[in-house]
Amino acid sequence: MGRHIARLVAILFLISSLSALLCAGESSITAGIVQATEGEVFLDGHPLQQPIKDSVRLFHTGQTLSTKQGRGELVIASNGDVSVGKNTSLRWEPADEPTLNLKRGSIIIEVVDKLAKAKVIRVRLSKSTVEISKSGLYRLDSSSCKLRVYDGTALADNGSKQAQIKSGGEILLDSNLLQSMFDPKASDALHQWSAHRSFDIFLANRKTNNWKYEGYRKPSFQVYFQVFENANYRVRFETRMPMLPWPKGIQPNGSSVPEPTCIGCPGKW
Repeated sequence: MGRHIARLVAILFLISSLSALLCAGESSITAGIVQATEGEVFLDGHPLQQPIKDSVRLFHTGQTLSTKQGRGELVIASNGDVSVGKNTSLRWEPADEPTLNLKRGSIIIEVVDKLAKAKVIRVRLSKSTVEISKSGLYRLDSSSCKLRVYDGTALADNGSKQAQIKSGGEILLDSNLLQSMFDPKASDALHQWSAHRSFDIFLANRKTNNWKYEGYRKPSFQVYFQVFENANYRVRFETRMPMLPWPKGIQPNGSSVPEPTCIGCPGKW
């Protein structure tokens, strides 16, 4: 028990130190944390510990995070989470304005609160750079060379032309930066895994983000099921709760069982 507490204290200290670094006055974000992995995930070609529960791995400029049949999650900018899909390669380019270079695969970026002043998340895909500074949900895919904005606002720049993309819009990151609308209800395994991770983080710290409490159901006297929805992911999760007294106004507590259930998700992701 004492060993696990010591590990937790060390991890929290490292995270708080990194948060201080990321919230400093400089606008460039130069470090992140590999917060979770599943399956085959590599940092500069070296396999990461599975599962990554008892250690924290920093992700610096100049390094590459890659996956095969696996997924990973990064924390950057203190309140930005990057879900890395299968068969993906993501390099943090060391430049005057450090940029995540999506060389292969797919990533989903969730910014749960507005980034600190002058902070910008930059992602390079093909010949365009995407800048994200507002809260929301964003997806980039190398196969289609597109950015999708489920919620929020992003700026795309291909060197000769700029375009702003808002909620519900997608853009082809080529020489023309053509924009169109997409179906935000469309989902795949990465989308569902990212939503699950987002909900896990919400359950762990109960901080304000995009998960909203919808209500509860009570199948038996001993158990409540609390239901939460994320309008950006377009999914709902329910988590089982023991029968406990709640404060006024039905507030969720931290006594949930490990595996929440996605309502309406097609099968296992």
